[in-house]
Amino acid sequence: VRVTTLPKSTDAGNPDFRLWNGRDRIVGYIEAKPPEMDNLDALERTEQIKRYRQTFPNFILTNFLDFRLYRDGQEVMTVRIAQPVVLNTLRSAPPLQKEDGLSALLERFLDFSLPPTFTAETLAVELAKRTRFLKDVVAQEMAAEKGRGPLNGFFDAFQAYLIGSLVEDDFADLFAQTITYGLFAARVRAECEFNRQMAFNFIPHTIGVLRDLFRYISLGDPSNQLSWCVEDIAAVLAAADAPGILSAYYRQGKGSDPIVHFYETFLAQY
Repeated sequence: VRVTTLPKSTDAGNPDFRLWNGRDRIVGYIEAKPPEMDNLDALERTEQIKRYRQTFPNFILTNFLDFRLYRDGQEVMTVRIAQPVVLNTLRSAPPLQKEDGLSALLERFLDFSLPPTFTAETLAVELAKRTRFLKDVVAQEMAAEKGRGPLNGFFDAFQAYLIGSLVEDDFADLFAQTITYGLFAARVRAECEFNRQMAFNFIPHTIGVLRDLFRYISLGDPSNQLSWCVEDIAAVLAAADAPGILSAYYRQGKGSDPIVHFYETFLAQY
């Protein structure tokens, strides 16, 4: 397991740490607050933590004294390994407690994996959660670029050649959806392991706009924040039997283009 410290462009941007296998499987995310923030009950109710719990199926909130593990947004384990009053009020190192409980919580966290079998509907739910998160990240990055950067360049091109009335918020929405669609279209053509960098190789040559986007997403130099969001979506698709889902659509007679039909399923969740 590898740990990546995620970029903090804004307080509500993304969790502090991502744990992954260094290749294609994301284990989970951790949000770490300073020890003096000793009321995790209040933190749980903030929009930031609600958003993380809704997006990431395996998530830890901690202040280094209390640890709370969430699965699919629900708290499943909690342990306090030291008393906040000793550290924050008495200003001395608190004695450790419940070390076995912390080990059990971390083992459960590290044992997480995405389900080996997705249906079209459950895959659409997981992709939709992450695409909504990606949309917010794109909007934040565009604002940070202040009109001069790669995302704003794509916005100008989309506005000039595709949708003349496009505004920035709608572009962030469209961009996020297009990335997820492109990853899915690439995944159904990939018969080996799959990740963000490999996606460009499997984008159909007939869809020029996707190849332009993924030349930047896969082969270019997107920001760390944008990269990890796309990698999270790619990790879900890597775990899914995307070709099998399309085969099921064929068998059910749901149209001549099952990729488009799955995208409609995704949009219903998104």
